[in-house]
Amino acid sequence: MILSVPIHFFLHRRIPTIDMAPIHAFGPSQLDFEYVKYGLNNWPWRSWLLYSSIVIPITLHAVDGTAIISKSLFGWLQRKWRLAAGLACVALPTLLGLYQLSKEPLMILPSMERQYDAAYRMLWIFKL
Repeated sequence: MILSVPIHFFLHRRIPTIDMAPIHAFGPSQLDFEYVKYGLNNWPWRSWLLYSSIVIPITLHAVDGTAIISKSLFGWLQRKWRLAAGLACVALPTLLGLYQLSKEPLMILPSMERQYDAAYRMLWIFKL
């Protein structure tokens, strides 16, 4: 997760705002699910690893934090059951949504595909 969060920030927030060729600063309407689908289709293992390494630890952290904050609601459950419930109710649906998204066909213009490709390849992990 230590590497995933900065990679995610640069890939989805910082790099799309670069106003140089070939990226030309995506507009908000261009930075949608197609951008995510492009990464999932072109670099599936890397994208899945990065998204999973963000979603799963954040879910586990939220479940533990919720139990600490509200002992009266979840304190009676053992930690392993709270974590399992959190993974089943939060992380699994999120990752299943990403899976469904990855199976949809890409619907982008060739010019946007070049921009997306340039944005992804700005990060070392997508250059390999």
